[in-house]
Amino acid sequence: MVGGVERFIYAIKNALEKKGHKVELLGSYEGENFVSFFSRWYSKKWYKKTIEKIKEFKPDVVHITHCIRVLSPSVIKASLDSKVPVILNPHDLHYLCPRLGGIYDKNRPKKYKSRHKCFFQDCLGYEERYKDIPRNIWRILKLMLHRKIIRGGKIFFVSNSKFLANAMKKSLGVTPQIIPNGIDIPKEKTNYNKTILFVGQINEEKGLPTIINELNKLEGYERIVLGQGSIKKDLESKYTGVKFLGFQNPEKYYKNASIVVVPSVWMDTFPYVVLEAMSYGTCVIASDIGGISEQVQHMNTGLLFSPGNSKDFQKKIRYLIKKPSEIRRMGANARNFVKKNFNWGDIVKKYEEVYLKAIKNS
Repeated sequence: MVGGVERFIYAIKNALEKKGHKVELLGSYEGENFVSFFSRWYSKKWYKKTIEKIKEFKPDVVHITHCIRVLSPSVIKASLDSKVPVILNPHDLHYLCPRLGGIYDKNRPKKYKSRHKCFFQDCLGYEERYKDIPRNIWRILKLMLHRKIIRGGKIFFVSNSKFLANAMKKSLGVTPQIIPNGIDIPKEKTNYNKTILFVGQINEEKGLPTIINELNKLEGYERIVLGQGSIKKDLESKYTGVKFLGFQNPEKYYKNASIVVVPSVWMDTFPYVVLEAMSYGTCVIASDIGGISEQVQHMNTGLLFSPGNSKDFQKKIRYLIKKPSEIRRMGANARNFVKKNFNWGDIVKKYEEVYLKAIKNS
């Protein structure tokens, strides 16, 4: 349970089982390693495992969310070869962007534009230090193979946001059904203690370096960061006014937070942290990027700021601190918005409709 995709997988499993469906998960608990660097192109191991699981479990549908790394799209091919309806539900831009990053940079030189049907062309990759031509060719060839597999069979596509649906249509030539992520609404809501919270991976793309200097200077609020990542130690040593608590279950922290910050500089499609924070009635300040604006309505259910713009973030956070009544107003609106639009009871019905459609048309 390390990120939004994992939370989605377990949440939809739980929601489907409550409706009487039988669900089994197939995936890997192992992280990436030297072998997976090559097998992520196409894994015979996971092709075989998927074939075996389908023969054993005899599913009506196979719902695939994220297989770009360890498993590889071999699990898609195995499902298609087994003549089982496939629902492909990506949660990021990996199938769409040859740079694999989708990290926003408005000052990106035009010479770095991708020529391979990238949805958002002026973006940075995850690891910009690797600018060598062989690595870029490696990535593009892998992406071409994965796209060929995806286009090679009858697949029912689902997107969790309008933003991602547009990206899939432009890059893959498919028109997915849009079903947002769901969430179980907690009975409790935040008590609005003076706490500002960040929840997520502590790396460049999640944007914490953009805002942490401002967080460090704020007075009168406890500032807490939950998560692990490659730049955690460096930030922790420099910004002593912020508490770094590592990987934690964020629930008890949501119950005490007034503000949750989501400063992503990469194109989050529909981040779970936003839904979770809003469901507790906290006020969210988030980057206006990707699908986040489909969750946060500016000045109604939270505040949006320009991605990577520390001055704009400073303006928005100080506005809330000066007007604490606005925190409660937007937080209450956010909780009601989530209840109305993203309750799992309603979302799971939409998935059931897709499953039935896939079965009928297979």
